[in-house]
Amino acid sequence: MLDTRVRDVDLLIDDQAITGLKAAFQGHRSGTKIDCYGVEGLHGSDYHGFPHLTEPLGRQILSRRRRVAGVWVPHPQDEMNGLLYHMAYHKCLQSGVHVSDPARSSQTQGTERLAALQMECGVTVPCTLEGFHRHLESCGLAVSEIRLGTYIEHDFRHGRKSLFHARLQDRHPGELNLFVIRRVAVRHGKSEALIERLRERYRIVSIKTIDWRTRLTRARRMRGGKWRRGGRPHVAVVVFDPEPVPTTSEERKNHPFVFNRNQFVKVEWRDWFCRETTARAKDNPIHSTDNEAEALGHLPLFFSAEERDEIRRSLVSLRAGVSQ
Repeated sequence: MLDTRVRDVDLLIDDQAITGLKAAFQGHRSGTKIDCYGVEGLHGSDYHGFPHLTEPLGRQILSRRRRVAGVWVPHPQDEMNGLLYHMAYHKCLQSGVHVSDPARSSQTQGTERLAALQMECGVTVPCTLEGFHRHLESCGLAVSEIRLGTYIEHDFRHGRKSLFHARLQDRHPGELNLFVIRRVAVRHGKSEALIERLRERYRIVSIKTIDWRTRLTRARRMRGGKWRRGGRPHVAVVVFDPEPVPTTSEERKNHPFVFNRNQFVKVEWRDWFCRETTARAKDNPIHSTDNEAEALGHLPLFFSAEERDEIRRSLVSLRAGVSQ
C-alpha cells in the first residue's frame, strides 16, 4: 500500500514497453498519478526532451533492481543517486535543500529518504545542493550543460529562478549575458552608441531588433524590468565576456545573482546617457540579465529556436577560445 503522503510515483521502464503500457491504461484517470519514464526517453517518456535520468544510471537501475514485497525497486545506491539527481537538477527549488548550508536545509520526505539510503549504503553526502552535485560529479552522473540549460529555460517559463543552477552555469569559461536597449535610447538616437560601448566591453554574439508585438507581450517577463523609467526594450544584444571579474562579498550582499562585476558598467553608461541627452535623470537606457543562467532563461523571449541554437553554437566556440 502506498504511503498516504505520496502524491505521485515515478516509474522507470524499458522504452520498448512504453507503447504497450500506454495502450493498456487509456481509460478514466483516478487514484495516484504515475509518471512513466523510459531509460532513453522515447515514445513521449522524456523529461523536457531528455531521459529522466542519465542513461547509464537508468540502465543500472533496471539491471540491478530488486523485488521487495512483490514490487521491483532500485538497489539502494541507485535509488540514492537517482533521488540526488532529481532533487538537485529537476526540483532544486522545491526540494527544501539549501545551496550550501546543511543547517538551512528543510526536513522533508525526500531528505528523510536520502538519510535512510545513505545509512544503508554507508555513504555520507552533505545535505546541500552543492553537496549533491559534488557526489554525482564524482560518480560521473552530473548534469550536462545542455540539459541544465533546458532545465533553466523550463524554470524561467514557470517564474522560477535558482541560485544553485546559476552557480552551476557559472563554472564554465567566460559568461554569456543579454542586454536590451530601451525606447528612451532609441528616441534620443543613442542605440548605436550603446551597441558600440557593448562591443568595446564584450564580444557581440547576436543583435536583434524587437518587434512591437514582442515588446508588448514579452517584456513584462524580463527580470527587474521597470519599464516606466526608459520604456520597453527595442533592441536585444547577446554578449560574451571572456574575462569576467568576480564580484566582491559586499557586492554579493546586494546583488547575489551577479557573479561578474563587469555587469555594473551599466551604471556608468546610464550616467553618460543622462549627460549626453535631455532625458530625465531617472530614465534608464539599457537593462540586462544578471548572469548566464538568467540570460539563457530569457533568450526564448526574444529569439527563435533556430536563433538560440546559433547562439549556443557561438557560445561553444567562444568558450573554446577562452580555454586555449
